Amino acid sequence: MTLLQRFTAWIGRTTGTPSHCIGCGGRARELGLRMVAGPEFGICEKCAAEAGTLVGRTGPGTAYPDNDNVTHCHFCGTERDSASGLVGWPRGAICRNCLELSRENLQ
Repeated sequence: MTLLQRFTAWIGRTTGTPSHCIGCGGRARELGLRMVAGPEFGICEKCAAEAGTLVGRTGPGTAYPDNDNVTHCHFCGTERDSASGLVGWPRGAICRNCLELSRENLQ
């Protein structure tokens, strides 16, 4: 399955906009920020911008921070070994490809 097919399936599964950001955990409406929805969480424009600088520290199969908790992308499901780089938070992680698509969507 291509990234675009996973992204499309992920959008189709979403029944409503998740209110919690995977990065800051804040509620998008309360923060007054735009948000891109994922299957469980979304990512707000503030965290997407911050993650954009952090993902530059990663390469294929790596994550920032580099710990065992960052195992896969919580947006498309790509495993760490197959991802082009991951940015993780305590709630989950987003891969470089999903982050780029999210940031494009927020522009």
